[in-house]
Amino acid sequence: MKRLGQTIGLGLLAVAFAFSAARALRPARIVEDDGIVRLRFAHVTLHEGVVSAYDEAIREYEALHPEVRVEQILVPLQLWRSWLRTQMIGDTAPDIADMDRGHGDEFVARHFLPLDAWTERPNPYNAGTELAEVPWRDTFVDGLLNAPAYRVSLQQIFGIPQSIGTVRVFANAPLLRTITGRVEPPKTYEEFMALCAQIRDYSARNRIPLVPISGSNGHAPPLLRHLFSSQTQRLSLELNPYKNLRVASRDVALAYLRGEWRWQDPPLLAGVEIMGEVGREMAPGFVQLKREDSMFYFTQARAVMLVTGSWEADTVRLQAPFELAVFELPVPGREDPRFGPQVLGPTSELGVPPGNAVGVSRRSRHPEQAVDFLRFLSSRQVARKFADRSRRLSSVVGVPPSEETAVFAPLEEGWPAGFNFELPGLAASGEAGECHRLFYTHIHRLVGPGGNTAAFVRTLDEGFAAAARQDLASASADGVRNSRGEDALLLALLHSGAEEDALRVGRLLESQTLRELEAAQIHHVLRTK
Repeated sequence: MKRLGQTIGLGLLAVAFAFSAARALRPARIVEDDGIVRLRFAHVTLHEGVVSAYDEAIREYEALHPEVRVEQILVPLQLWRSWLRTQMIGDTAPDIADMDRGHGDEFVARHFLPLDAWTERPNPYNAGTELAEVPWRDTFVDGLLNAPAYRVSLQQIFGIPQSIGTVRVFANAPLLRTITGRVEPPKTYEEFMALCAQIRDYSARNRIPLVPISGSNGHAPPLLRHLFSSQTQRLSLELNPYKNLRVASRDVALAYLRGEWRWQDPPLLAGVEIMGEVGREMAPGFVQLKREDSMFYFTQARAVMLVTGSWEADTVRLQAPFELAVFELPVPGREDPRFGPQVLGPTSELGVPPGNAVGVSRRSRHPEQAVDFLRFLSSRQVARKFADRSRRLSSVVGVPPSEETAVFAPLEEGWPAGFNFELPGLAASGEAGECHRLFYTHIHRLVGPGGNTAAFVRTLDEGFAAAARQDLASASADGVRNSRGEDALLLALLHSGAEEDALRVGRLLESQTLRELEAAQIHHVLRTK
């Protein structure tokens, strides 16, 4: 009888789960025989503050436009890529969709609408403000010059960013008081490591399972990148052939194949060593843990600190049943005896590109109305309300952080960050790449039990050349595909005779020339090195 009851219970649970999943992911039927314009807005930002901020903006927009209804469709991140691809290919594509999730240029060009024609004109919802006559693109802090909104290889804008993200340390304030007698944050890297040592000592003396930093495959990378890039600031300037403020991953990889740097060189050794030093202060096995696991560690007071971005501040505040202390992650200064020699100075965050970009589907039945909703959403007045309600930093010019988010405001003074170990964007667009996989496959040699810098660096040097070659070849092939896709478009634009098309032709030709030059560099190095 007991077994029968368990079987019935499991059956009912399965039915309930299937019903819920079907409701969440069902392809909506769009009924428009009542004169109402229905816009479906799909995204993965399921944080309560963001969802409620979107709800509030939608209500305001619908009040201004009674003929329009906007529906939020919330999709779990784990399902997003396959879900969106299925919807775009079928006849159930959302009108507006999140496009900031690693989609390649080919997918974006095929399924999202270029927004350049609209972004060159002022946003009508900024009427009465100092942005009234400013082109829409210039009302964003970066002028829509960065991915994911702007695609360099396609020379077009496909998305409208919603927020800016910075990385900070969240700490359990009551535990800090108990362990150290204060909640003042550490000011230097040495003080930060001394705090970690105090936490471990307190855990051992009181026989309490407590680690200094919670970690996971989602929360650890921002911390590790931040530390590693502090040690490659000087080297990045040396490897940058264009001598601008941001070295491309491609140029770093090519420099490695040409023998211009090795993992045993002082900057790289220092970068790996500092990652290992801090990585060993995290929960054991953090590379296999999910974001939910590290959040659980922190909210259950099994870890004193959690390093994450401002995009999760609302979630952390809602889930943590204790007072929070939030502070900047200390990195070594030039005076640091071990890690200072490679540092130029504090890292500025003004170069952090806006994210959470959303775009308009090419299959939208109402593209003009969808773009209009995005203009409304990114107007200064609505952006300010959205930022306050969602507890995020706005991507719109002149929207100051709220009192709650002031600690996340980008640091203005400082130097550019160095390159990070993941070499983002090195492989074909939308792919993590072999260099990324090499690093995370073997990182246990650095941060696991008995891990050490020398063993990890040997592993990197043994496999990095092959990984870099594969990623560079992948990127080159991706560039060729993009160029071929542009040829037909260029031919059409050349014969249109329109002035705006002539300007775009110039940009596309420049882009193709630069891409061909980069491909030639890659082919030359792959053949000769």
